Amino acid sequence: MFVLPTLLSLVVAAAVSAAELPYKSFSNVTIVALGKTKNETGGEGHVAAAGILPPFGSIGVGCGVNWDIEKEGYGGGLNAGSKAFGLGGGYSITNETMSVGAGIGINPSNSSADFTFKGSTNGTFELRFKSTEDFECTPEKDEKGGKVVVCRTTNNIRTRRSTLETRLLSATSGPAIVLYRRVVCCDDLPEWVLAE
Repeated sequence: MFVLPTLLSLVVAAAVSAAELPYKSFSNVTIVALGKTKNETGGEGHVAAAGILPPFGSIGVGCGVNWDIEKEGYGGGLNAGSKAFGLGGGYSITNETMSVGAGIGINPSNSSADFTFKGSTNGTFELRFKSTEDFECTPEKDEKGGKVVVCRTTNNIRTRRSTLETRLLSATSGPAIVLYRRVVCCDDLPEWVLAE
């Protein structure tokens, strides 16, 4: 299928164009690639844009689709990136199978995660999750009784996102200043712990 070469060319075009643009307070996002090809058995189409988009700074985004009658399949993908995040994903579908995958990079923490899903008309499926950070997955149920798996990081992501703050506490002998670390995690709800 055409998915991988098309996606790679879009990633490169969008990333190079976005990397060359300094941040300013105006938007100049523009189309940097646009194309299509078609023959008797298949074809592809793609578009990519890059530029400055406040408040993100330099960004790049691209998508593509393809189809192939001989291989009885079609697919597509999306890529996007900014100073803080990068995303790449795609899918392919045949008469009997479907594959979907995506990767997400978080630049400030130098971390990434990706997943792949494969499903078949015979009712089987597989979901894989991979991360540069330690994580654990727990089974849950949704409000309608469906089965859910939730995966969360378990390592020092909390430490990376923590900030030192000073709080004034009252003590029996008068006010005392104690140094606490405000930890923001998961759902961005603060948790106060004694600073080490």
